Amino acid sequence: MLYFYPKDNTTQGADRGVDFGDRHRDFRRAGADKNMYGRKVRGIERSTFVSDDKGRLAREWRGVKMPGHVEEVLSFVKAL
Repeated sequence: MLYFYPKDNTTQGADRGVDFGDRHRDFRRAGADKNMYGRKVRGIERSTFVSDDKGRLAREWRGVKMPGHVEEVLSFVKAL
């Protein structure tokens, strides 16, 4: 799983990393690969990408709003 956020030291960027980090164990139990990466990219919208076990893009979220996003991604990963 890979997620992008536009700025460091902002509520949106910091909360996103914390939310995914706090749920890391839940993602692992759901079968997610241990590789969960967050990356700051200037000028990019907040987005999340999940790949399947063959490395193909399984789902993408663009223009992400934080409330409820981590739970939505976790539910998707569990259903894979």
